[in-house]
Amino acid sequence: MNSKAIEEDNQYQLQLKEQDIKKYRKANQKAIKEIILQYDNNILDFY
Repeated sequence: MNSKAIEEDNQYQLQLKEQDIKKYRKANQKAIKEIILQYDNNILDFY
């Protein structure tokens, strides 16, 4: 492989990783919001 092809492959791999990280963060934020909502609802039920 020449260096240009290697560089392009590295860029592509990096983009894939960044997309995975964004998906993971988005899923994490959604899960955290749901936990907070459940927590809020439980507190409201308590009072």
